[in-house]
Amino acid sequence: MIHIDDILGSNFIDKIFLMPTVLGMMFIAKYMIQYYQLDRNKVTAYILYSSNFALFIILLKFLFNDIDQGSPYGYIISDIS
Repeated sequence: MIHIDDILGSNFIDKIFLMPTVLGMMFIAKYMIQYYQLDRNKVTAYILYSSNFALFIILLKFLFNDIDQGSPYGYIISDIS
């Protein structure tokens, strides 16, 4: 019998609430880049926005793995197929 924890993974509610928090931090960082006018140069803007996105995605991945330390998967929804 398949339980709901096998499909959604353990601590699924924590992960669901963590994603909007990190997404909000991404938008705050984007606003700060625009506010301090660091995006005047196209190359600088590309580097800042790309590193902003990559940094928060890596942070989210580390937090997900820290929440599910015993899980064989590092995904949001476990693959049971």
